[in-house]
Amino acid sequence: MKAAINRIVTLPESRYGFLAVFGFGLLLMGALFIARWKADLNLDGEVFLSAARKFAEGRFQEGLSIYSLPLYPYLITLLHDLIPDWVIAGRLVSYLFMTLLF
Repeated sequence: MKAAINRIVTLPESRYGFLAVFGFGLLLMGALFIARWKADLNLDGEVFLSAARKFAEGRFQEGLSIYSLPLYPYLITLLHDLIPDWVIAGRLVSYLFMTLLF
């Protein structure tokens, strides 16, 4: 039992530790993404999507007046070029950041 605990404790220090932790986080966030597929947006999500839509239309000043930090809405706009649904694009960006911060 002690050997198994030592192996788990030293996993992040091993050369595959980062991949194991990142893979676990990716699986966890993927499960959360599927579980919340049809959930309603919160107020922050509405604000981010409104700013992203303004950025996509080329009205950057209006987008900045909605939300003054442009990185998150801009990434939603970039992903929207690949995925036509605004809500799914926003959720993917959100879960990507959650996975990276995990």
